[in-house]
Amino acid sequence: MSELNSEVVLPEQVEVRKRRKLTCEERWEYNNSPKAVEYRKNHRERILLQSIWHGIISRCTKEISEKFHRYGGRGITICSRWMESFEAFATDMGPRPEGYTVEREDNDGPYSPENCRWATRQDQARNRTTNRVITAFGVTKTLTEWAETSGLHRDTIVRRLKDGFSPESAVSRPPGRRRKEGAQ
Repeated sequence: MSELNSEVVLPEQVEVRKRRKLTCEERWEYNNSPKAVEYRKNHRERILLQSIWHGIISRCTKEISEKFHRYGGRGITICSRWMESFEAFATDMGPRPEGYTVEREDNDGPYSPENCRWATRQDQARNRTTNRVITAFGVTKTLTEWAETSGLHRDTIVRRLKDGFSPESAVSRPPGRRRKEGAQ
């Protein structure tokens, strides 16, 4: 007998609470109650947000990370507030809209509240260092953005630039029809 617990409790003195099994219907009602559904949704979102936060830390600080060369290896850092606290990251970023991921507005800047926002994959694709950017009429856009605004195919703009067109002509000139060989 232990010195900490000198009182002896006999088995017949222990009150046993037996829980009855829930019926199928009761289980369904419990699992689909608004409180249970909200809990599962919030739990999933928190786990996903933590995964995003861990990914940022990994690619910026761990040389063994597959993506380190594109982040930490390029000098991309994380603000100390986010580095030290997931809660700070979650508070600063706010709730994640469905299908959005963290984007750094300045692609060479740090992960910080001033430089990060939630963005779609399409928005992020426009902010890559590998994008071809074209300046025409004093406006700089990616090749894809010029194609979207001009109504021209990307390949048409690329071909025109290779053929020596000015950027302004490459993105604004209406497409011409090509002549087939032998046509007059």
